[in-house]
Order: sequence, then structure tokens, then C-alpha cells
Amino acid sequence: MDTSSALYAFLKNEAGNQAAIAISGDALSSLVVKRFQEAAGKFTNIMIPLQISGVSVVPRTVNTDVHSLRGLIQKESSGFSVALSSPVEIELSLMTDNGTNLEYSAVLYNVRALKFRVDAAPPELIFSEPEFDVDPSLNPAATRGDAIASTGIREEDLLRIEGAIAFLMHERIIADIFSGVGAVNLQDILTSFRFSGAWRLVSDGKALCIVPSGGIEILPPHECPDVDTVGDLDVTGSNKQDAGDGHAAWDLGVVHTPSATHLSNTKDVAGFVNVYLPKPILEVRFDTVRPSIPISLRSGGFVNWGADGSVWLDFAKLSIDIPGKSLILELEVHGSVHADISVKVPCVGNRKVARADASLGPSTLAVRYRFSSVDNSRLVLRAFLEAIRIGKVEVEFEFFSKWLAFAGGQGLIAGLILDTIMQKIAEHNIPVELRKMIRKEVNSQNMDLLDLAKYTEFAKFAYGFNVASFGGDADGVLIGLLSDG
Repeated sequence: MDTSSALYAFLKNEAGNQAAIAISGDALSSLVVKRFQEAAGKFTNIMIPLQISGVSVVPRTVNTDVHSLRGLIQKESSGFSVALSSPVEIELSLMTDNGTNLEYSAVLYNVRALKFRVDAAPPELIFSEPEFDVDPSLNPAATRGDAIASTGIREEDLLRIEGAIAFLMHERIIADIFSGVGAVNLQDILTSFRFSGAWRLVSDGKALCIVPSGGIEILPPHECPDVDTVGDLDVTGSNKQDAGDGHAAWDLGVVHTPSATHLSNTKDVAGFVNVYLPKPILEVRFDTVRPSIPISLRSGGFVNWGADGSVWLDFAKLSIDIPGKSLILELEVHGSVHADISVKVPCVGNRKVARADASLGPSTLAVRYRFSSVDNSRLVLRAFLEAIRIGKVEVEFEFFSKWLAFAGGQGLIAGLILDTIMQKIAEHNIPVELRKMIRKEVNSQNMDLLDLAKYTEFAKFAYGFNVASFGGDADGVLIGLLSDG
């Protein structure tokens, strides 16, 4: 089998820091046959009238050995073509046209040495200029006599029609049917990618590779993720440490039980369809501005206070774990809250008597991204909480003496700051918002990347596309789906 690493090396040399798509020869032939089946299916049960009354032609079936179907990519003088390894059988029925629905005969075209030219018209691949050889045959139906009696057609006229369709018009009829193959929109397969610019086609002889001049963007999930891969996560604040000189701190504890996962295995084998993603493209996807989660508390009264702040994440580093066939995203975790404490002075109004600031000490989050086959037809990205380290909540506060005595003195205000305001923030608000933010960050990255549901019949094995393919190095990855027995 061809390895993902070999195809990755080819694309790294051809595309560099541009993302690319690699479609195997087998996938190209499957795309052709699928479109052919869809095109031929539009003619099913549609009567095609001839000049002689009494006979209509109805395309019935299009068959090929889909499991052994292979595609050979060939370099042409101007572009590329794909040749199909297996013959395609097309069956036409010659039927009565008077509503009796009786069959005269069946014409079978065994189409072999089938080859299509492949061109690009983003976001579509265009299949055109079919070349083929055909072995036609004619098989009388069991209802032939009844059909002739029903319409009164002369035997010699029927034989002339059958001979023309089977042995004279076969190439034109097949070419007309193949003209419906047309184009395949790759956006339907690569569901989470957007292509920009013109497409440059290259090939290593085993896969047709597409390098969009304007790059490939990894889109965010189309809808809210319905997969929770975080597991049980709890963040708690406790163990207040009061330094007594305007400083205090709370420890934050983290308890994490990973969720049970059932991921398919990943192999270094080139996939049916693949996507080449250099590290700069991955970094653009994951180095995004993440919205902060606000924290806001208020309390009125003679001594009143308000606290505002937020927790947020910043991108730190993305690395590629080749042995683990995955990505690791490292994020910095931040949090800060500012509080003002005031007293209502008669005839004067609110006057500030103290302030307090809480900040989260050095904290980091590591998320591992794995690629997996789901439903034997989809390549998905699944995010898992790899490691988490949360620092202390550090608190600093100071007093403003002019109105402090009016508010009850320094001791009373210090108790309010430590035992009410900051205790609530450090032991409840920051832990709760951190837990929400981490869970949202991990789960929001769960997404579908490839969808081959329409093509599972072409999988090499009955299991469908049951394995994720992975290759690469520290500079990028090649991911895809394959069928493995």
C-alpha cells in the first residue's frame, strides 16, 4: 500500500506552505462511476421514442464491480486523465410504446478501456472527452412474441432497430449517456474546507493533487457541536492564604476524568481522499481570538461594591505529534477581576474607600486533536483535554483613608474584601467560568472534515471507509479516509 508519508512528502515538495487536496486514482474512478450512475438514472423509465412506432428504448441498469474498481491517473499533453480498470455494463430495454410495458429485447453494452479527461473549475472537477471500447450484445426477451403481437410491428423492422441500437448506434448512445457525468463538486466531500483561487493540478501517478492558488481555509463547525469529549471536569477554589499586608491567595484545584472514547485506528496509508495541511494553515485555524467570558458582581447598601472582570484563553503553541498521529494545542489561561468598594456619605454621595484586584497565576491548557473515522464514512476531528494546570488566584487590595473610618474602619472593609467579595470570586465565579470556558473550547473543535457517505459502495472492503489515514512531520500533516480489512 502507498503510505501517507510518501504522498505527504510529494505534496510538501509541490505545495510547500499551501494546503492541497489529494484524490486517489480509485477515488477519481469512483467519482466518475457515481456521477455516471446518477446521470443514467435520470433516464430510467423514460421512454426514448424512435422514428418507427411501436418501439421505445429504456435504459435499465448501470453496473460495475465497484469493490475492485481502480483508477489509473495518466499525464496527458495538456492535463490529466483517469482510466477505469473495470468495465461498465449498460443495459437498455427495447419496449413496447403502447402502454403494455412488454419487452422485445435487451441490449447490453460492455464498456471497457474507459478513460476521461480531468479538468478543474473550482470547486468542481470536470470529467469530459470519454474514450472507450465497447462490446455490444443483443438478447431477446421472454415476452418478445407477446410484444410483437401487441404492437403489430414487422419482425424485419424490429430486427433493423435492434441491430442499429446494438451494433451501429452504440458509440453515440454511450457517449450521450457519459456526457451526463459532467462535474463533481468537491465541496460536498470536503465539508469543512473552503477553496480560494485557481486550481493547479499535479500528480505523483497515484493521486490527483489540487493546489488552490488562494489556499484552503479550515472552517469552524457548521453547527453547535453535539459531541462532548471533555469528560468530567471540576475546578474548585479553596485554602485561602492571607498574607496580612494587602495580599491574599486562593488555591484552585482541578479534577478531570477523561471521557470514554471509541476512536478508529489511524494508519500511515494514503487515503481514498486526502487533505494536505501545512503547519501555518493549522496555526491560522487554531490561533484565533477567543471571546472572553465576563464576570460581574454587585452589592448595594451603605457600603456598596462592584466587581468586573473576565477569564480568557490565548494561543501559545501548536505542535504535531507524529508518533501519536495527532495535533497538540497549548493555550494560556488568564483571568482578572477588579473590584471597587465605596461608602455612601450623606450630602456627598458615594466615595471610594478601597479597591481589590484578583488575577489568575500562570495557567496552561493542552488539547489533543485526533482524526478518526465515524460511521465508516466520515473523517472527524475530535478534541480531548490532554493536560491542565491552573495557578493560584492572587489578590491585592488597598485602602483610601479619607472616608475609611466612616465606612467602619479598615478591619471591616478588609473582611468584606477577603471573606465576601474575593472569596466569592475565587471560590465560585472564576472556577465556574473556567470550567465552562475549557469545556466550550474543547468541544467547539469537534467537527466533520470529510464526508464519503455517497461513496461507501466503492470502498475496497465491506467495512466502508473505516480507518483514518495520517502522515506528516513537524511541518504539516496529510489526513484522509481509507477502507481497510
